[in-house]
Amino acid sequence: MIDFLQRLRVGKRLFAGYSLLILLLAGISASTLMFFSFMKTEFDAVALEGNARVRYATQVLVENNVLITNMQSMLMADDTQALESAHQGFMAARERFGKAYESLAAMPTDAETQPHLDAVRQTREQTAPHTQAVIALLLEGDKEQAALRLVEHAMPGLQSNQQAVKGLMMQEQQRLNQVIAEAEVTSRQARTT
Repeated sequence: MIDFLQRLRVGKRLFAGYSLLILLLAGISASTLMFFSFMKTEFDAVALEGNARVRYATQVLVENNVLITNMQSMLMADDTQALESAHQGFMAARERFGKAYESLAAMPTDAETQPHLDAVRQTREQTAPHTQAVIALLLEGDKEQAALRLVEHAMPGLQSNQQAVKGLMMQEQQRLNQVIAEAEVTSRQARTT
């Protein structure tokens, strides 16, 4: 190899050296671009999944509040028309709540997300019989028992559900912050090399 280089003239040696240097720089640039493309793909996947999970969780929270509002409206209804209107609002909110929860539960999970989803599911399952009992009592006209059941059982359950959903949303925010921090570290490392 050294004999080969000694036989080359200076101009050819410089050309070969610079050509090799340019090829090395092109290889490094290509690998860096591929790495950043991979990082962007990973970041986008985490961000899209996290945003979808937060969107469904937010819808669950909103519909939870609508359920509470409609039960209170049914409790305060003075006539059958107001009672029926609030009942229809409750049923529509319950359907939207169910769809949002099903979409949330159908998303892929990991070890960090699963306990939060389990908490949301458990509070939902524990609260549903109480809310149904409150609605049944209100439709029968027993406002006193309905109010008692709402305050003692349904409302605490709905509030527990809200806290479970908020815990899931906080966990998703932490995950997104972690991914952003990792991307920033990787970007800094790439700039220094």
